Amino acid sequence: EGEFEPYQNEGLDGFTTTEWAGQQSWSNGNVALFGVSYLGSCAWLSVPFASSYLKTIVPMFTTQNTYSI
Repeated sequence: EGEFEPYQNEGLDGFTTTEWAGQQSWSNGNVALFGVSYLGSCAWLSVPFASSYLKTIVPMFTTQNTYSI
């Protein structure tokens, strides 16, 4: 339920997920994010939150500057 609001929570969600992945016992603490189009934008949006586990992003066919809704 609810309404989809693009680009509103993706940055924090990406940060939270990166922190979770980096702390798992199976993780070496190096996390990469990648995505095409919208998912690439989601990778960009998590960067300002500065997870110490995030080592690289690979956004493909996307833009760093999203449009206003």
